[in-house]
Amino acid sequence: MKISICILFSCFISNIQCFIKPFRNILLHSKTSKTTDIREPLKTPEKSFPITGFYGLIGPNIDYKNISSLFELFIGDGIIQGVFLENGTATFIKSVIKTDKLLFENSYGKMPNNQFIMMINTILYHMKLLPNMLGVANTSLMKIKNKIFALFERDMPYEIGLDFQEKTITTLNRQSIPFLHTFSGHSKYIDGKIETIDYQILQNRVIWYQMDEEFNKLHEIIIPMCYIPMVHDFYSDSEYIIIIDSPLIVDLNHLFTNKIPIMFNDKLPTYINLIHKKTGFIQRYKCNKSFYMFHFGSVKITDDYISINAPFYDTMDYNTIYQTGKYRKIYIDRKIGVSHFLKMKNIENLNLDFPIPISNNRMILRNIKNNRINGFYIVEDLKIRKKIVFEDCFICGEPAVTYINNGEPILMCLSFNEKSNEKQFMTIHLDTYEIIEYVISTPLLIGFHSMFTTYDNFE
Repeated sequence: MKISICILFSCFISNIQCFIKPFRNILLHSKTSKTTDIREPLKTPEKSFPITGFYGLIGPNIDYKNISSLFELFIGDGIIQGVFLENGTATFIKSVIKTDKLLFENSYGKMPNNQFIMMINTILYHMKLLPNMLGVANTSLMKIKNKIFALFERDMPYEIGLDFQEKTITTLNRQSIPFLHTFSGHSKYIDGKIETIDYQILQNRVIWYQMDEEFNKLHEIIIPMCYIPMVHDFYSDSEYIIIIDSPLIVDLNHLFTNKIPIMFNDKLPTYINLIHKKTGFIQRYKCNKSFYMFHFGSVKITDDYISINAPFYDTMDYNTIYQTGKYRKIYIDRKIGVSHFLKMKNIENLNLDFPIPISNNRMILRNIKNNRINGFYIVEDLKIRKKIVFEDCFICGEPAVTYINNGEPILMCLSFNEKSNEKQFMTIHLDTYEIIEYVISTPLLIGFHSMFTTYDNFE
């Protein structure tokens, strides 16, 4: 019976391929993108910080007012909004990433954001009849030596070219990695090695890969998972990897609707997988309280315990935009396998995420209030050290931090005023809290992650 089904399925695939084959070259060779980049020299303020380099924020090319779910945010076409800086002078740039998906849609029309259509597109992509229609390159920017890549967790990296003289951004190519299905949006570059995870839903597992700088595989570890393995981020140091296994399960109520058929079951425990890099040995710790994590903050691993400071989500729903992250510490006793949370009352009232370590053992996190990023909180462990919030200002996404003079930290971000419609590139000294702004006339979009790189990294 199984052999008969396999033969019928093979015949079906062969017939589909024969039917579509005459159109294959048309589908895979699109015309030039119709998107236009924007470049705007900015007026230099009377005073500026001596910063030289590039700040880039990547995110979806959609109007935030028209979205109602995380899913809609995650599948928006990637765009980089950035600022080239040279000793205080600044040039704003807005560049759409020319993915295979975008080039195809510019020639043949935009695909509908329908779950069933996306499933068909994925099948056709694996049959090599369509480009990856989930490949939007909108999550983060990763620097490997003197190259920059735009990442999205359901596709391969896209190499991005920065021209510091002309102040332009170019999409160069989609990186081929034959042994990988997908490349994580939170891949790491540690000590000259690339690390990524590939979560495989049907096999119910996550595979951690280590590669050299040319994306050749050096090592892999397979981590079996208890739940649907949609893992956004992972922790890695010289010895260990941490993979969080949160209780995501199939939601039958949404199976035939245009929503993600996945739900977070807060009645089930979350598991923390601690993996030894050299031996591949996996220790699994059960947490009695369920949670989801997008990003790690600070992590400490000893023979006796694991402690993780991070934004924790008590629930997760991909079909809504409203999510609340609570910055806490989870402590796991490795001897007896017991875990517990440490919380601070004054920080529990905030909606924090996107942790960035800065000098003096501090962490800076963005805060959401009334469905907008209204500023930042600087914390040391679980104690608030500084609040930097704005009345009518909407921060566009993750800031970046660089250091000037003798290690003075400077925060950079894009923002706009909802009432006055003023737009600016904002720089904040994180020791004195002096703020210097560059006015921008170009409309801004919300984004996800950012990066800052100096010019000399590309020489």
